[in-house]
Amino acid sequence: MEAFVISDQNIEWAIKEKLGSVMTSRENTPTIIESIVSFKPDKPEEINIEKKLEVIDQFRIHLKLVPTISDIE
Repeated sequence: MEAFVISDQNIEWAIKEKLGSVMTSRENTPTIIESIVSFKPDKPEEINIEKKLEVIDQFRIHLKLVPTISDIE
C-alpha cells in the first residue's frame, strides 16, 4: 500500500494497522478502497466496574447468587 491520509488520526492509524500486512495488486485495490471507505472503528468498551460490583454484591447478599454481568447496548 503506497499511502493515504485520513483527517482523523485515530481512524487512520486503525486502518493502517489492519491493512499493514495486506499485499496490494490491481485485482484487490477496489476491495481495499471499499474496506477503507466503509471502515467503522471499534467502540471502546466502557468499563463501569463499580456499578457491576454493586449489582453482584446485591445479588449475592439478597439472593445468594453470583450473576454473570453483561453489557447491553
